[in-house]
Amino acid sequence: MAAAIISCAHQQDRRGTGFSESMLHQSEILPKVILLVQDDDVEKSAEKQSRLKELTKKLASNTHEIDQKLHASSDPALQFVSRDFSKDLDGTLALMDDNKWSQARTNLSKVTHYCVACHTMQQGPSMTGSIQDDLKNLTPLQRGDYYAALRNFDEAIISYEQGLRDTKLAKENPRAWDEAVQKLLAITVRVKDNASLTLEVISQFFDADSYPKDLVDSAHRWRRQAKEWRNSRGAGNKRNPGSIDKSGKPEKSEKKDLMAEARKLYEQASHLSGKGKADSFLLYLRASSALHTYLSDAQNSRDQEALLLSGRTAKALANMNFWTFPEDYFKACAAVDEKTTIAEQCRTELAQQNGGK
Repeated sequence: MAAAIISCAHQQDRRGTGFSESMLHQSEILPKVILLVQDDDVEKSAEKQSRLKELTKKLASNTHEIDQKLHASSDPALQFVSRDFSKDLDGTLALMDDNKWSQARTNLSKVTHYCVACHTMQQGPSMTGSIQDDLKNLTPLQRGDYYAALRNFDEAIISYEQGLRDTKLAKENPRAWDEAVQKLLAITVRVKDNASLTLEVISQFFDADSYPKDLVDSAHRWRRQAKEWRNSRGAGNKRNPGSIDKSGKPEKSEKKDLMAEARKLYEQASHLSGKGKADSFLLYLRASSALHTYLSDAQNSRDQEALLLSGRTAKALANMNFWTFPEDYFKACAAVDEKTTIAEQCRTELAQQNGGK
């Protein structure tokens, strides 16, 4: 999850140079942590254990500093990443202190799940210049996670595609295959915003006959959805060419279009959810992409309807193991204006999310 903070919090104009330096520091530590976590010798080598613990402490210290600088942010995703990352690192350090290295490695190995979920929100620079590590001992899917964590998405796509064409993996570990294809599609949808690329990715695994049996039907639906998406975009593959201003934020006419698009996609996905949660995955991804683009504009960041819909979309994606955390959207929604009908809906959703408490 370390890298999640790097790009999700990449709003330097709001927080100053010190914040940017903290982000850069995280990006320098993260690759070293990822590679050490994948090294089985860590559980036997006192030297490597000491090195990993030192790096984890640096991440924790840096993250606590970052946490203090994020409270003014209006983006619920940033608040989640900052808060939970700090807790996870503190817990991992406690495991290391107790000499429970296997559990500590397991905790740290999950960081890329959060990295992908957060980095595919489209914000932040590529950190390709930091990539100087020896990756020969990583599997293709591990390399995909590594590159995605550093926002080197082109290399991540290549690595994920290589791993997902492995028919043996699909048969022996369908869950790992499923999680990897979710990450890959998150990149093509939420980062690249590219219908043609998404269709190409989905189709190639049919050609390789590498889909797990329980995903074949859903994949056929994904392919139809990707074709419809591509046809709606036209040759330019853009949501609405010319409607994004120079800062990368949507213009006024585009804002309404984004919300209308998000509502439509959410409704379509909700209708499909009863037939099988995987069937609606691509539509929920597209809805989350439209909502994030809309909320990335400070003028829209307190739009209660958008926050409510973002929470519901995140909830649906969380049910598909996509590492999203809807409660922060519901909390942010309710806090904007506690007296509105939408605020009441958000409180109800939050109570349900917390088990009715």
